[in-house]
Parts: sequence; C-alpha cells; structure tokens
Amino acid sequence: MFAEFSKYPAVLRDLSLVVDQSIDYKLIESAIHLAGIPEVQRVFPFDLYLGDRLPPNKKGISISIVFQGKDRTLLEEEINRYQERILDLLRENLGAQLRS
Repeated sequence: MFAEFSKYPAVLRDLSLVVDQSIDYKLIESAIHLAGIPEVQRVFPFDLYLGDRLPPNKKGISISIVFQGKDRTLLEEEINRYQERILDLLRENLGAQLRS
C-alpha cells in the first residue's frame, strides 16, 4: 500500500535519555506511540551508551522523533508541547530522565 507524501516539512527532534538497563528500546518506542500524537511519523534509536558516567544499572539511549503534519506546517510551540508530553509519559511509565 502506498501513502501520499506530505507537502509539509518534517521536523526531527533528538532526545538523549537515561533509563534502567532492563528497559528495552521497544518499550520506549511503544510508550511514544501510546501518547497518541498523530504528527509523530517515525521514531528510531541512534545511540546507546553504557559507561561509568552513568549511575549503576543505567544506560543512555538517544532517539530521534520525526514530527510532520499531514495538512499543515507544524509550529515550534506545537512540537515543543508534543515533546514535553512524550517526555512526561516516558518519565511516568519508564522512569526515563533526560541525559545531561
């Protein structure tokens, strides 16, 4: 099945998270999709960090989220709200924190 390409620009946001080592990436991706934000077009990991700069039993995982409107160009404020909603959900459900 083919989908029509959007004529509106996509916006890529990267998040670097710290989670328990037992948290699998698929749980993170599922939690993001459960946020129910239709403008989230794609989610993918691009880095995994295990090292002494993190607390014991923690890992760093960096993900990219692609936001894109199907009927309009998204505003920066909207994307910021979506990102905050996603971060709140990840904190509440998975204990994720932004990596500093």
